[in-house]
Amino acid sequence: MFNMPLKIVRGDRTVCSPKWRWYNAAGQNDCFNLWFIAAGEGTLQTSQALYDLHPGDCFLLRLWDINIGTNRSIPLVVSWVCFNCLDVRGRFLPPEKCPAPREHRRIPDISFFDPLLQRVIDNHAEGPAHAADAVQWLRAALLEIAHHDRRSQLSGLELEHDTMVETLCATIRERPEKITSMKMLAAQAHCSVDHLIRVFKRHKRVTPWEFVIRCRIEKASNLLRFSSHSVSQAADLLGYADIYSFSKQFKAHTGRTPTQYRK
Repeated sequence: MFNMPLKIVRGDRTVCSPKWRWYNAAGQNDCFNLWFIAAGEGTLQTSQALYDLHPGDCFLLRLWDINIGTNRSIPLVVSWVCFNCLDVRGRFLPPEKCPAPREHRRIPDISFFDPLLQRVIDNHAEGPAHAADAVQWLRAALLEIAHHDRRSQLSGLELEHDTMVETLCATIRERPEKITSMKMLAAQAHCSVDHLIRVFKRHKRVTPWEFVIRCRIEKASNLLRFSSHSVSQAADLLGYADIYSFSKQFKAHTGRTPTQYRK
């Protein structure tokens, strides 16, 4: 699903009344419903389980199955997006031909995920001119779900390693020019260089230093596109010893020299 063409059917943000009840009969719809609890409490009965609803609960509901939602005294706020999967020619795929991720997970970062869904809803509401943007935001939400589902399957040492790698990647992305050696990265990860390389490559399929270079090139590209810094200044800002080293590495990754890229 996460890599398939998608079509949004409808979406909204529902603030449920105290006596709100949602009944979706089996066979009534043929789409998925990305359903996220932004606030409040309630219950949801599906064909798979009965859930107590709390902020952060996130569902990929099968609307061809039965779904019954109820509110509690605390107002329930639900952001939801109904969508279909398409084949490579843009034709509707029936539910039985669509890969179905697990039904439920809890997303802890509500302040990140709920605005992401709101962008889907807002762009879809703008009409056909913004349909492609709405799908891109939906895809971003689904990728976040896929990332969360993958991490939730880890435990013990694998989860510890994944957390270490993600923390290190965030540090590198923020200031790649400050990373001057593998020893520095290993010290931040509190492990040996050899161990860091093994773990990092298993999780990211590149070495830590290759990731540093990627981040430097990405930051260099932005400097060349959106700033007035000269190529020499960009090289200096990104921690390169000289403009020649910078130009050589930039061309190796982009196929163009910094000057050609800027033009």
